[in-house]
Amino acid sequence: MSDDTFELAASFPATSYAEWLEAAEKALKRGDVEKALATRTYEGFALKPLYSAERDATAADPAGLPGLAPFTRGADAAGRTAGGWDIRQTLTHPDLSHANAGLREDLENSVTSVALRLDRAAQTGDADGMAEAGLPLHSTACWQALLANVPAGSTALALEAGASFLPAAAMLAAAGGPAPGSRLGADPLGALAANGLLPQGLEQALADMADLAAHTAQNCPHVAAVTVDASAYDAAGASESQTLAAAMATGTAYLRAMVDAGMSVDDACGQIVFRLPLGPDQFFAIAKLRAARKLWARIAEVAGASETARAARIDAVTANRNLAERDPYTNLLRTTLAGFAAAVGAADSITIAPYDAALGPVSDDFARRVARNTQLLLKEESNLHRVMDPGGGSWFLEDLTAKLAQSSWAIFQEIERAGGMAKALTEGLVAGQVEATWAERQKNLARRRDPLTGVSEFPNIAEDLPEVPEPDLSAIRAGLSARLSDKAVTLPAAGQGERTAAAIQAAKDGASLTAILAALGGSATRIQPLPRRRFGEAFEAMRDESDRRAKRDGKRPAVFLANLGPLATYTPRATFARNAFEAGGLQALDQGGFEDAAALAAAFKASGAKLAVLCSSDRRYGEQAEEMARALKAAGCTWLALAGNPGEAREAYQAAGIDDFVAMGGDLLAVLQAAWGALGA
Repeated sequence: MSDDTFELAASFPATSYAEWLEAAEKALKRGDVEKALATRTYEGFALKPLYSAERDATAADPAGLPGLAPFTRGADAAGRTAGGWDIRQTLTHPDLSHANAGLREDLENSVTSVALRLDRAAQTGDADGMAEAGLPLHSTACWQALLANVPAGSTALALEAGASFLPAAAMLAAAGGPAPGSRLGADPLGALAANGLLPQGLEQALADMADLAAHTAQNCPHVAAVTVDASAYDAAGASESQTLAAAMATGTAYLRAMVDAGMSVDDACGQIVFRLPLGPDQFFAIAKLRAARKLWARIAEVAGASETARAARIDAVTANRNLAERDPYTNLLRTTLAGFAAAVGAADSITIAPYDAALGPVSDDFARRVARNTQLLLKEESNLHRVMDPGGGSWFLEDLTAKLAQSSWAIFQEIERAGGMAKALTEGLVAGQVEATWAERQKNLARRRDPLTGVSEFPNIAEDLPEVPEPDLSAIRAGLSARLSDKAVTLPAAGQGERTAAAIQAAKDGASLTAILAALGGSATRIQPLPRRRFGEAFEAMRDESDRRAKRDGKRPAVFLANLGPLATYTPRATFARNAFEAGGLQALDQGGFEDAAALAAAFKASGAKLAVLCSSDRRYGEQAEEMARALKAAGCTWLALAGNPGEAREAYQAAGIDDFVAMGGDLLAVLQAAWGALGA
């Protein structure tokens, strides 16, 4: 083996930051290059255009070492090199025989743990939600059907049961689990934020969470009872800092509740797992995981935890808000980037959503296969687990981690000053913070500054969406009725695990999940739930209306491309206009270029379109736009746009009949909504 060192940049002369800045100022012909090239974030800080050892390196490693406090670089000194991360897949199919087959297939194909998302009835206590959007695990018999031929005691399961976290955990225990590595999913604040309802009330839910945690610590080694799920905040449109702050404030509230109930700080910390959603911005996603460990280490330190107990465990999931309903195969790009970032950021487990997840609560078997195979490719072929903290030492990533932690800490302190996460949630502080960020996001989404491939950019208007399973819920509910008991349950007061033990015995005796939930008592807590949003929804709503009209009328609503001049002159803006209008479901009709107004008007009239957009160069617009606009209006054009920025000619163009302008950086969503308004019903 050679001892020679290979340096990638050895053949290039060393360049100082000052030299780069001088060259950049010369190229851009401006003196504020650093400001002009900086990237503003929703967190309130800016990302610099260039990071270098000269300006950003520090004498000591600011992130410490892997496996040591503050655990920025990972909770394990060996990283994931020993065996990789936990590959997790989520089950939602309400037909338990189908869910059982899917569970066994996942486990046979290298999935190492499975998340069980219970139905809306379990999540909220609403009986009308039986079998809706999840697994109807309402009796021990249902659990046994799901886990048939699956060793529950050796299969790690992660429960997503909302308000029914204690009854669900009891049912799992009665069915033979939980296995080491399982997550019981007690997250009352997260359930309240997502669903707006805790039927047992928040105070009782926190007490039950502490009781479950105490029972788990005493009886189930290597199982975590409490999950801090930040998905509700992320789905509502929060910034990364807001999501992290909410997670830290929630974790702090749970830590206090468990310690107040008699658990030691170390035991309480050992019961908490953070579930963090990650988007396709790989650097922000990596920094998010690193910052989360840094933040929690500080909180646990102040609470009095020992050094090893301060290390946060993190389950990473792909964020739903980034998923697209249209051109859903592009979701593969988004989820792969998020999965990559989760692995590089040293997540304990990773869950990648199927590419069709935005189309309905139940995914196609092939989409589930691709989701799990994505993780296998990241692990077995890309070998991401072979390197400890590969991003460590990157000047950009270290700076981003530090800034993200600082901005999150400031929001966390604001929540704590307001009385803690429970008050901040029930009194609307968190919702107000998120809404302010969402309003800013909406502007950027409308202007395509935050583009979404396949939706707001590069749409495929003629696509056929993949079919997703649509289970017969009526038949499933009818089959469930025979498995449910109406036997009433009585539980002792929450304490050091006695309530959980009684619930487990009730489940073994045949009590239903609903009966155990009712026995928890308390008075319901209700708030306005945080909205569930996806970034492409506004554009996709117009695409849905386009599909509806295509089915009704035999053709889609269209916009006529009024191209002026030769091909080379109009093509750039015609391409831009096609992309823009088809993002809103309006099919672009292109009949080439036109030189005179009469020919253009005749072609427009023959097309049957009601809408048109002028496409050409600025010079052509100056020569012909007004004449062509008048001709199109005379031919029956009800709404006319011009592709480009009109500049000082805006008023003259408007006087000639041009209704709107579609240009790079403009509010495309407003233009599309105006076009749809002109179409009528």
